[in-house]
Amino acid sequence: MPGCLKLKCEQDVHVLGFGLRHEAPSLLARLAELHESRRVRVGKICEKLAGLGIALDPAEVLKEAGGKSVGRRHVARALLKKGLVRTLDEAFDKYIGQNSPANVPANEMTPADAARLILDHGGVPSLAHPGFLDDPSIVDRILDSAPIRAIEVFHRYRSSTRHLRYLDLARRRQLRVTGGSDFHGDEHPKNGALGSFMTPPVFWKELEFSLRGL
Repeated sequence: MPGCLKLKCEQDVHVLGFGLRHEAPSLLARLAELHESRRVRVGKICEKLAGLGIALDPAEVLKEAGGKSVGRRHVARALLKKGLVRTLDEAFDKYIGQNSPANVPANEMTPADAARLILDHGGVPSLAHPGFLDDPSIVDRILDSAPIRAIEVFHRYRSSTRHLRYLDLARRRQLRVTGGSDFHGDEHPKNGALGSFMTPPVFWKELEFSLRGL
């Protein structure tokens, strides 16, 4: 199971870590720092919501996270549960989306920092779902500036041919190819179902070869 770090690069960027030593004390310590920063962020989001006349206690959001890393998705669920919005999409569109009034940017790590963290712990860093980034040029900028070793080609894109662009990019930049559904363990309609998209066997073998070579 790959780890996922949420980053900031003009917009949210995800970097996946395949095969990393997930129990390494140094990695766990860094993740604990990020975990705490997310708790602080939730408090700031709730303060902004209060300024808009929306009363939401941070404890209600943390309860939705169930002890896991907390984020805006849990804020949206808490708003929905209290009847303050009608749908999760409304929560993002009206209050906590990227350009919405109660959003607080995560700004946790750069893609380069995340990739180095994964490499330092024996993993292969992969740029997740590049086709969801607003500006295609951002993909090249990330790959130019960060030691990314793979790219998520196979994903739940609306276009059945979108993956071909990133397959070509992987070949040109000599990157490993990965795939994934972006399943988050919840009912959000924008999430892919578990196992609905995977790394094809031929590319998985290449990824395993890279892990053995680290």
